[in-house]
Amino acid sequence: MLVLFSFSSLMTAFYAAETNVTYIFPKGRAHKISVWTARALVLITTFYGTQVTTSNVFKLADVGFGAMAWVNVLAILLLSGTVIKLLKDYERQSAEGLDPVFDPEQSNVKHAELWNEIKRTFKKETDNYGKN
Repeated sequence: MLVLFSFSSLMTAFYAAETNVTYIFPKGRAHKISVWTARALVLITTFYGTQVTTSNVFKLADVGFGAMAWVNVLAILLLSGTVIKLLKDYERQSAEGLDPVFDPEQSNVKHAELWNEIKRTFKKETDNYGKN
């Protein structure tokens, strides 16, 4: 059971890393280099973890989690302006008595293709409601 847990945890972390790298560098040479760098780091750290003591593995994990926390704090700071803008839009819609809906175009949020597709699909469904 421990082997299955370890393997699934490793695969989950690797998937998250590769997905994030792909988001940051979606195309081109930078994408290929960053994905292969992430893969190499996963292999190196996995091999390193099998060769050292448990104490050292936990120390390395602490460093990794600390670094991840700082990256998350930086991301929160960088996104705070957008979040405040979206919160004001939400509060405006609520004050108008509307059921608040996220509209990336109205809120001037870039790279939200999925949300635009959801909005179009929802609009089609609501426009066709009751026409059958």
